Amino acid sequence: LLLSQSGDEAQATTNKKIKKTLMASACSNLGTLRPEIEIQYYQKALQYLQPDDNFQLRYSLGSAHASRQKYQLAIESYKSALLVLVPNHHQYHHKKKTLQNLYRVSFHHIQTNLYPNGFTSQEQMITALKQVMGEINYQQLVVSTTNG
Repeated sequence: LLLSQSGDEAQATTNKKIKKTLMASACSNLGTLRPEIEIQYYQKALQYLQPDDNFQLRYSLGSAHASRQKYQLAIESYKSALLVLVPNHHQYHHKKKTLQNLYRVSFHHIQTNLYPNGFTSQEQMITALKQVMGEINYQQLVVSTTNG
């Protein structure tokens, strides 16, 4: 009887995970189909996932925010996507593209909100980028652009 209950509990846990994954997928797909409210669907989809899950959804959320010039939210989403990206050679292209998009939205954010009158030096610009993007992300971007 005890073994049966453990099996039932395991099955119930598996069923819950499957249901959450399907719900997240459905919300993500609806976001893709309905650009006018895609952010709401992407955020809803994230509620169904584990905190360390789904790079693509976080990346899409960053792109949706960027297209609406919500740069701070885009920065947060791209950083979140980078944190959940599994480091392997298959993901290199995704990482590079995400770092490039993070750079673009960070630069727009800096120009719009932090230095609307421009930079006084290249050093000031680089320092601002490191602060907004994060030092590690900035360094990884530099490496990815010099290595092709």
